[in-house]
Amino acid sequence: MSCSLKCSACGKALEHSAVDDEFGVAHALAFALSNPARQLTLAFSADEALARVTHHSQSFDVVIIDHRCENVGDRVSPAVRG
Repeated sequence: MSCSLKCSACGKALEHSAVDDEFGVAHALAFALSNPARQLTLAFSADEALARVTHHSQSFDVVIIDHRCENVGDRVSPAVRG
């Protein structure tokens, strides 16, 4: 059985962002989430994540955050919520 996270209403790929300061964990997420129906943007720090969220041309549909990563929960979560 396969699962697709493509937006059924609009047929576009869902925009995902993953934030983790551990290179291996971030790339494991990229591997696990790789699918033509998803566009994944990785960030490895709170600063990088903030830059990607605030300068991204479209909003992200899903954001995966490592809250143990320094300053991510405090700085990125409010920016994502808008």
